[in-house]
Amino acid sequence: MSNQTTLDLSQLGIASFMLCLKALAPPKKIIHVGAGRGVGDLHAWQRWNIAEALIIEADSQRTGWAKSELSERSNWKVIEAIVADTNTEVEFFQASNPDEDSFFPVKELNRLWPNIRVVQSQPCKTETLANLIEHAGFFKSADLRLGDEAPSITWLIIDCLPAESILKSAGQCLDSVGVVIARVLLAPIPSASEVGQNDTVEAYVRAVNFMPVAVFESQHPSIGYAVFVKDWSAMTATQITHFKNTLLKSQQEQVRIQNELLETKYQMQRLTLDRDTQLATIEELKFQIEVHLKEVSLAKAHLVNTELMQQEKSTKEVAIQSRQQQLQDDLLRAEAQIELIKDLVFARPAL
Repeated sequence: MSNQTTLDLSQLGIASFMLCLKALAPPKKIIHVGAGRGVGDLHAWQRWNIAEALIIEADSQRTGWAKSELSERSNWKVIEAIVADTNTEVEFFQASNPDEDSFFPVKELNRLWPNIRVVQSQPCKTETLANLIEHAGFFKSADLRLGDEAPSITWLIIDCLPAESILKSAGQCLDSVGVVIARVLLAPIPSASEVGQNDTVEAYVRAVNFMPVAVFESQHPSIGYAVFVKDWSAMTATQITHFKNTLLKSQQEQVRIQNELLETKYQMQRLTLDRDTQLATIEELKFQIEVHLKEVSLAKAHLVNTELMQQEKSTKEVAIQSRQQQLQDDLLRAEAQIELIKDLVFARPAL
């Protein structure tokens, strides 16, 4: 990839350039991956009174300088981890030059340092930068918000190879970064892959809205430091597209909700009409029931009166029958007495 957009700063060192960049985009937060022994040009930020720093180093024996600062800098955090673009297990190489310890194959650096060799290698687990940032609580929700000024005050310094793997592992956290300084290979290494090369790193950061501004050689001319800053125009275009898509989805959702509300309103009207019809039917049935209850009550009263009249009639009939029986009995007794008198009156005298 062409470096036409980068500045020719061959006469200016990386430390001096960082000081100039600090005036334009003063960092309040620093993330330093591969911090090593705490010395070197990229550690110029230690003299800037940075409020918050996340210092990441794979070798626990090289972090003493950072740990000694924690007592006075409560917002500095030190993490011992190997950073890669996935959480996996890799072969970690310890080189004869400790500054080159990495999972980047040391043998590929033989073309740069013929005498460099692997002292020891062992399988180690890796972590993504995004996970480390999250677990450390280094970014607040405001730092991750698009369109906020927070991205301009966070610098990401990568002082190890391969830088693109670490950048990829940052994920959306790169939205909160305004400046990236990465260690890169400035020239292809024969027989080696493109991993770690400046063109590869630049291609990735351009894709995530950064633009290259400068490249510096280190003590070795084939290894240097590439500086990238947030491309605000591309960032704004991305945000506008994002907001347009969000607005379109919101409008579509609003139309869907309005249609659902209209359908619900129609259903409610139908239910209300059905309810009113049912209430009218219930009132009519209640009226009919009241009429029938009155009729039943009248019929019941008439039945009671009829039963009383029948009882009274039956009582009278019994009384009449009893009186008739009594009169008949009296008549029979009278007839018997008359017969007795006849017998007495008309009886023959005794001889």
